[in-house]
Amino acid sequence: MDNTKSSTVPFIGELITKLNIKTTVLNAFYSLVPQPTDASKVSNSYVGSLRHYNSPFQIRVYDAFPLMIDWEWLEYQRTTDYFEKYNISSEDIEFYLKKYGEGFVKGYYSFQKDVVESRTTIFKEPSDVQQAIFDHATGLFSRSGFPLTFGGERHILSEWTNAGIEAGYFYRSWYLILENSVRFESLFTNINSNTTDNFIKQFVKGIAELQKHDESEYFIKDLKSNVKNDEAAFRNWFRTYFSGHFNCEAESLKGNGRIDLKITGEQFGTKIVEFKGWWNIDKHQIASQLIGYLTDFEDTGYIVLVNHLKTTDIKEPYKQFITSSNSNYQPNSWKEIIVPNTSFIYYCSAHQFGNKVKTINHFIYRLFP
Repeated sequence: MDNTKSSTVPFIGELITKLNIKTTVLNAFYSLVPQPTDASKVSNSYVGSLRHYNSPFQIRVYDAFPLMIDWEWLEYQRTTDYFEKYNISSEDIEFYLKKYGEGFVKGYYSFQKDVVESRTTIFKEPSDVQQAIFDHATGLFSRSGFPLTFGGERHILSEWTNAGIEAGYFYRSWYLILENSVRFESLFTNINSNTTDNFIKQFVKGIAELQKHDESEYFIKDLKSNVKNDEAAFRNWFRTYFSGHFNCEAESLKGNGRIDLKITGEQFGTKIVEFKGWWNIDKHQIASQLIGYLTDFEDTGYIVLVNHLKTTDIKEPYKQFITSSNSNYQPNSWKEIIVPNTSFIYYCSAHQFGNKVKTINHFIYRLFP
């Protein structure tokens, strides 16, 4: 990998050292990646805000500046046997990283034409242009990592060029925002109160990623073909997905049961996730099961329910037993929540746990979207 030659894309970090960027905008920029919550976790020589410790873009790879959480996940996979099981060599990865870099440069320099102008064909007022740039920078899926698998006969890394283009778009949108922070400040003022929390964002992004993989993942293919129903495979996939960013434990012990997935991060503490297939005979007990795993330190749990049926929407029957008295459901607490800038809907409910009320977020994974 050539990390020495001069990049044709300017480094975004130079803007931060040269410009007096508005604090509201700068906070939003640094929130793209996890930040330390304790001064003991950073270098003693560091002076500054903890929320600005980790830069979202630090590494240049073949003229590309990937978002650090995407790069760290790729590095994690390269140190495990992930690519080996698909017979992907180090040479293959380097070849497609170059393709990613080429796409990144293309995306960076064509962002205004490809994205902004397509959004502002009719209305070309400055406010409309700023809104188009802002929407792209803050959209849930308006960034791209390194796609893992694709169906059919295509090479596993064949989409890295397109991913690089998307990453170039994303990088350019933030470059423009930092370069003109005064103009964008008002758009970021209320962003924290209007966006989904970061853990749910990451989870929904994982669901979208797995749906793109489809039958290239063996357990999806087996499930669609009625060969094998394996909810544990979903848990293991998400364990790998999250392991690039957080500490994950599968089937960790808790009392007389085993937690499907326990995810720990500095920004959000501990998250408990249960996976269940609609084919499972004990699916009616999942709310009580999950609540039993939550301690006094966890107010929220997460359920991923896999719908393997081709033509049936399971939302209503699922809601019926989740909101029953057997689940210690709190009346009128069921909510349907649309993830901003997507059509994805997840559900939320409250349940009594001893003398406390706990919240459950429900994600329905449709095998046939």
